[in-house]
Amino acid sequence: MYSLSNVSSSADLDYSMNMSSNFYQVEIREFDDGVYISFGGEPFNAESHDANVQIWRDKDGRIVAIDIFYDEP
Repeated sequence: MYSLSNVSSSADLDYSMNMSSNFYQVEIREFDDGVYISFGGEPFNAESHDANVQIWRDKDGRIVAIDIFYDEP
């Protein structure tokens, strides 16, 4: 893969998106052992799920979409 120490070369990608009338900065960080995505705001609680994750990349290796399918009903 494209690794530089613990962070891949597609590393810290920042995207912006407009949700309703609020503006959130979406943050995507890719590491050798996973991907972190933040949609902004202050976390209140966390959930864990068993899931199948598909990461879609463009021809340059940048993440363009992530599909998450929960294994549980």
